[in-house]
Amino acid sequence: MLNISFLFYHDFFHYLPRFTINNILLQCIAILFTYLAIYKYIA
Repeated sequence: MLNISFLFYHDFFHYLPRFTINNILLQCIAILFTYLAIYKYIA
């Protein structure tokens, strides 16, 4: 499941417009969501 979510985020951010500030913010949001998913699978 984590690999599927990682591929989903990678493809999702790959197709977005590459503005530097927006790209950094969206990557931070994706990292936060992946950490939440990891904590859910651990707990």
